[in-house]
Amino acid sequence: MDLPAAFRMFMKRTKQVRGLPFEAVLPEQNNREGFKNAFSALRAEAADIPEMTLEEINAEIASTRATCKERN
Repeated sequence: MDLPAAFRMFMKRTKQVRGLPFEAVLPEQNNREGFKNAFSALRAEAADIPEMTLEEINAEIASTRATCKERN
């Protein structure tokens, strides 16, 4: 379905129900704690990964670029 068709459907439904055709309220719960927990878990997971030097990063980028050039 393309965007103009979806918009027309939305507008027709809005007219039928005389308002938004969906609930338009924020949930009462605060998801900030969930986000903090997920971020902390990702940081803990990343802590086990060894640091890369700038030379290693540049070598990896150069290798990836060379591979991309070979494909094209």
